[in-house]
Amino acid sequence: MTAFVSDVMTILRRELLRYGRERAFLLAQVLLPVLAVLLIGLPAGKLGQDLHYASYLGAGILMLTITSGAIGGGYTLIEDVQRGFLRSILVAPISRTSIVVGKILARLLLSLLLVITVGTVLAFFTDIGLAHPLLSLGALVAITFGFVALGILLATSLRRTESFRTVAVFVTLPLYLLSGMFFPIETFPRVTYLLALLNPLTYGVDLFRYGTIGVHELPLVADGLVLLAFAVLMTALAARAFERRLAG
Repeated sequence: MTAFVSDVMTILRRELLRYGRERAFLLAQVLLPVLAVLLIGLPAGKLGQDLHYASYLGAGILMLTITSGAIGGGYTLIEDVQRGFLRSILVAPISRTSIVVGKILARLLLSLLLVITVGTVLAFFTDIGLAHPLLSLGALVAITFGFVALGILLATSLRRTESFRTVAVFVTLPLYLLSGMFFPIETFPRVTYLLALLNPLTYGVDLFRYGTIGVHELPLVADGLVLLAFAVLMTALAARAFERRLAG
């Protein structure tokens, strides 16, 4: 167990150093959500009697920031393959699962930092705050685990970064559009609404939005259960696929 924790911390430090070098990427992750809310959310006015659309959109955009960055965990895996890092891992006494867990935890810390930074800026001109901070944190953790694992799962079957980017967009774009990030799912047509209920990201957005502005559309218990199942399942699948990739 001690060796596993040590391996995880080693991968965690390596990933954080990598993210620290990507300053332009980090700056864009902060500026783009703010611009989206300023240019789209504020001019749109109110969504109902008491809720401004900027606040509703802001919570969704924060979740978009989390997921779009998290899926990039698979991109770093392909980079590791191309640079020969994984080849050296094969001959090192390190747990393969610890690589997956270390990458997920690094992205989790970065997601938390981004949400705090962007959320603080948005709080100056929206109602985004800490209505239920533990629920916000729970949604952030579950979605980060699930989407980093999804990225790793995709990366294990791909060899080139160009292929990963294309496939990742193809997989995640429907999830974003059907999640209620931008509009309430209750406004969707019947078929689209049912598809949204099959989307695990819908429950993450709903729980995160409740945690930040106190608004939700689905039962909170359902949100929590679906997110827990999604995070555990995706992490297990990613770890297994990664083990097979190294073994092959």
